[in-house]
Amino acid sequence: MKKLFVLFLLVALVPFSVGCSLWGNDEDLDVIPVTVTAKAVVPAVGISLRAAATSVVGSIYEKYTLTIDGITMKADTYEAVAGTTDVEITFKAEVTQAQKTAFAALIGDVTITVSNGAAVPTTDTAYVNITTAGTFTVTVTAAGITGVAIDGTSLPADQFSTTGYVGITSVKTAGNTLTSTTYASATSLLPVFTITLDDLTLAGAVTANVTAKNSDGVAVTLAATDFTVGDAVAGVFTVTVKDAAEPKKLNDTHKYIVTVNSLGVGGKILKTAATYNFVVDLP
Repeated sequence: MKKLFVLFLLVALVPFSVGCSLWGNDEDLDVIPVTVTAKAVVPAVGISLRAAATSVVGSIYEKYTLTIDGITMKADTYEAVAGTTDVEITFKAEVTQAQKTAFAALIGDVTITVSNGAAVPTTDTAYVNITTAGTFTVTVTAAGITGVAIDGTSLPADQFSTTGYVGITSVKTAGNTLTSTTYASATSLLPVFTITLDDLTLAGAVTANVTAKNSDGVAVTLAATDFTVGDAVAGVFTVTVKDAAEPKKLNDTHKYIVTVNSLGVGGKILKTAATYNFVVDLP
């Protein structure tokens, strides 16, 4: 794959970054013009860039496609970005009204694929977890898709992957298994949660966003900054409530819901946020 991408880059003279607005157009139409911005070095001999939008027909961009969440868009026009050697490519796809509505509010687990559309196409795929709908920017280099940004902010390692997804098989504290329906006992005001993944080969640093809230009427919460996340060893890592969070956040006998909003480890990310219940039950 990497060798193919290097070949693609030599022909298309990229790296380029791709951005697309998720809002579509303002008209009640079935055709959504999804605009994607691509940055490319102008070839020494090749296309002539113009200030106005120009059809991609006959250009190196003619067969490019961008697929987001199963909707494949074809390159339609390109134009020069003033003061640069970059071009802006517009991709379009005809979709149903239901698809248009869903696309406008696209969040959650999203798969993105970029292809040059050659006879033997070079493609690359990224898996992302979007929490807020906005404008995508997909950056592609010789290594493939190397990053995705939403409204100019790059997604962290727990929301971007080129490898795929990972799941959680169990969450335990004090030897008790947490579920989303029953409350397991946490025997400390600073509980340690042991998380086991479904890929036991994963190891190393873990990027995770974990939060908790009270579920029995007491308005207290634990923010992501209230947890310390340990490294993974053979697909297992720990999340611990920090000392500073204990005096004001956790109380004996109260019930809580802890949520693993996102996590990234070994190049994989959590596909869906997962919730688990616990009750502080001091011995």
